[in-house]
Amino acid sequence: MVRITINKHGFTSEGHSEYAEEGKDIVCSAISVLTQTITWGLAKYCKACGEQRKGFISVKINEINETSKVLLKTLLFGLQQIQKEYPEQLTIKEESKYE
Repeated sequence: MVRITINKHGFTSEGHSEYAEEGKDIVCSAISVLTQTITWGLAKYCKACGEQRKGFISVKINEINETSKVLLKTLLFGLQQIQKEYPEQLTIKEESKYE
């Protein structure tokens, strides 16, 4: 299962969905594409930094602004859509709001 914790300072994603074998796991791929794209946006527009390795990504936002809030809300929304379809593969813990 993939476990994601998200708050106004960034997010952490860890684990594997185990929906299918490596290389064919559409759930893991969807989560990875979404988290990596948001990470790139946060790095470019919000001076975020992070750590990434297989099955783990952690991002800390150094400049919380409207852009970071929108990117995190977009990440949360996308993850919630994935979770609706694959609830056994993904858990999301939202620690704070972005308002």
